[in-house]
Amino acid sequence: MRAGVAVLMPLLEASGNIEKKGTVTPSPSLSPSRAESDYPRKMAQLETTTLWESTLAPRGADDAAGPRATLRDALSRIRGRATAIANEMVAARTDEPSLADLLHTDDLWISADTVAGPSFSLTPPEAFVLASSLVVHDLALALATMHGGTDALKGERTWLDAVVGMLVRKLGRAPTTAELQQPPADIEEEAIAEALRMLYARHAERLALAPYGDAHGQEHHLVEPVELRQAYGSTIGRVARSHLWLATELPEHFHETIAPLAGMPSGWTVDAFKLACLLRVADVARIDFSRAPHFWRAARRPAGARREHWIFQEKLREPYVANSRLIFLADSPFTVEEAPAFWLGMDTLVAVDRELRIVDTLLAEAGRPRLVARGVAGVEDPSRLADFLPVEGWTPVDTRVHVTDIPSLVERLGATRLDESDASMPLRELVQNAASAVRARRMLEEWPSDWGTITVRLGEDEEGHWLEIEDTGTGMPAEALSAPLRDTASEYWSSLLLRRDPPGLLAKGFRRGGGGLGPFAVFLWGQRARVTTRTSDRGRKETSVLELYAGGTTRPILRAAADAEVMSDAGTRVRVWLRAPPDAPDGIFYRRGHDRCWTLEELCAWLCPALDVHLDVEDAHGKRTRVVPASDWMTIDGYELLGRTWSPEPEPFERLWPREIPEMAQNLRPLVTSSGDTVGRACIHPTYAGVVAVGGLRACSMRGISGVLVGRPGATREATAVPVVERQELARWASEQAALLSALVKEPAEQMACAQIVRACGGRLGALPIAESAKGWLSEQAIAAWDVVPDEVLLVRDHQRGRGPWWRAKITLAPNVLVVRMHLPAILDARDPTLWPSEEAPSGEPWLAVLRTLAGAVLEALARAWGVPLDEVVRSTGPSRESRVIGVADGRSVESFVDVVKRPG
Repeated sequence: MRAGVAVLMPLLEASGNIEKKGTVTPSPSLSPSRAESDYPRKMAQLETTTLWESTLAPRGADDAAGPRATLRDALSRIRGRATAIANEMVAARTDEPSLADLLHTDDLWISADTVAGPSFSLTPPEAFVLASSLVVHDLALALATMHGGTDALKGERTWLDAVVGMLVRKLGRAPTTAELQQPPADIEEEAIAEALRMLYARHAERLALAPYGDAHGQEHHLVEPVELRQAYGSTIGRVARSHLWLATELPEHFHETIAPLAGMPSGWTVDAFKLACLLRVADVARIDFSRAPHFWRAARRPAGARREHWIFQEKLREPYVANSRLIFLADSPFTVEEAPAFWLGMDTLVAVDRELRIVDTLLAEAGRPRLVARGVAGVEDPSRLADFLPVEGWTPVDTRVHVTDIPSLVERLGATRLDESDASMPLRELVQNAASAVRARRMLEEWPSDWGTITVRLGEDEEGHWLEIEDTGTGMPAEALSAPLRDTASEYWSSLLLRRDPPGLLAKGFRRGGGGLGPFAVFLWGQRARVTTRTSDRGRKETSVLELYAGGTTRPILRAAADAEVMSDAGTRVRVWLRAPPDAPDGIFYRRGHDRCWTLEELCAWLCPALDVHLDVEDAHGKRTRVVPASDWMTIDGYELLGRTWSPEPEPFERLWPREIPEMAQNLRPLVTSSGDTVGRACIHPTYAGVVAVGGLRACSMRGISGVLVGRPGATREATAVPVVERQELARWASEQAALLSALVKEPAEQMACAQIVRACGGRLGALPIAESAKGWLSEQAIAAWDVVPDEVLLVRDHQRGRGPWWRAKITLAPNVLVVRMHLPAILDARDPTLWPSEEAPSGEPWLAVLRTLAGAVLEALARAWGVPLDEVVRSTGPSRESRVIGVADGRSVESFVDVVKRPG
């Protein structure tokens, strides 16, 4: 670090972001006297604006000339010192920025003047605070870039949260440790920008008050004299920071009016709310050429969306106001190649328009002066915007999807997730969202790992039957409630709101549950829903209620909760009024093909076998039952766990297999990660089904594996979920199961089916049969110990389809024939069995896939029997599919297609 930059360190340290490491001699270039003498006293650009002329400009016959000059001189010194500091940063950085790159204070002042208009009156102290806030705004962002370089930024929780959120959106799954350590360059750059914004906010809050030293050891401040700093310093910092808050939050942060200082006229008050609004719109509206000079774009060669921003901004000129609209014009048409920049520009201008409208509404409601620019012209339609941003060689057409039939959308989006029960999908969405909120609050407030409750209720009122899900999670701020109304696929927990409000959750490993449909999923049940919520940092009376209606006849309503609706603790409550009674033929508990309907307790337990949040059910009479204690699946009796994962049948499972179920329960064994986390509790059985649980909820069924495996969402429509157990641990568990199976499964054919599972999971087969021969069933060990090994072995593929050929039960096999299964077992429902457990794509070499089947075990056994390497056996063998005599049945020779395995010679 250059010595001259050392004087900046107290400013950084005052914000609590960098630890002081040793002493560095400061550069004399930042001496206040030099900085002020080098900076021109005449602030030419500011002096050309209406805001300046009406507030701080000198005037004749001025009774307040003295205090006006004091403010003007103080502002000049602030700008001079900030310029000197920025010059030092320019000299210290290697990316060759210019001073204009770091400080565009005058541009923002001109933007504020344009958007506010002549009728937006400011007092001279308000003009001083606004101009000082603009300086602090720029300087704080520049200081954030000096935060010890990229490596220091990567140590910020905000950076890691941003990387996790971006990778989740890009990959459709949680990123691995390796992916977090080396994210793609574009994501890393965006995350750094996000971290800088958060650092900026911390610097801006203190910058106007924090001291710094010169080369002579003297202490100075940006804002001097001390009277102005004490009166306005804190407000300057808060106004500078405020543009990172939501616009609707501004009234909550700015209530006070600062009285005039001694010697100032009585009307020289400071309204911080008005200034925060003005800074906000000035910053958001400044997207023209001054932000994107061509020579800088060429030097940095921005790529992707960043490049489109540069192209768009480079074409824009200074906006002006006409008919209460901000007019942005492009100085050249957008060509076909530049069409992405046009669309990105439209999105940007739509955001500017929205911000202007919100801020102007806030000002009007608060009785403050209105903005002269209350929107952006042309953003209503792309063809209209092309009048201002001309195109060449193409026509912009709005092809965005507008959803008018919400239930139809939900059915289409949710169809691939629906397993055994039509009722499960909306309940799954709501319980997953509730569990995510509980986990988030658990992390934020450092509650125990089994803290938090989800309650599912049934009830009836004058509007009919309803079902309600309530959690004790974080709750949602009012502004987040409207997010699903704008985008049905939005992910609140991976959005900027998460990274802004509770930083560190994503970095701690927090993963949102739910598929993104949010409250719309309930419209599969009924036409009306109500979301009631309260955040943990708000009082009971700040409970918010969102009323939702299917279709377009009634708009959603966001309102404050009535006295009877307020929540005594933080959390969210979702109630949906059902189209039909729960037990009716078209009710949510009706089970097609069964004589008996679900009970609410059965449905919840079946859907949430491994939930890590307490799940309670409350009936219409207020009776509460805990159907799933948090994370109890790891410790409850195995018999009870198997009952919870039982596929829905009209009869209790113990009536079907009274002998096998207790024995299966004894075979349940845990599967753990290398770090000791339990990710499964299961056993192998040829016919009994198990479940893969994502977020504790049933995601898909398993064949051949009973119990529970923890999973993650699959990346494709066919792959609904994928177990997360590590390959080495899966192989260890499968080997253990192979040793236990002989006492549980007696039929050789069923034992061979179990051997398929063991082999697919990478386990050792032990004494399990893997092939049928003239001598009966043979294990891998028996084949390897063959007394007289034929030079040629014929493999007959046992496809186990229907009853098989006529000779299947009558044949006497030839001595060199083995009947073996050459296919991989389909363990997971709705998933290509060749991809799990191996997670490898099918190979172009057929025998490489065969090696993972029982036929591969046969080849390995034959290689040992012949005393040759396995790869030589594979090379000398091939899927020849020759027709050969394989035995005799009823005195007749039986031919079949076979694969010929030859001794390497």
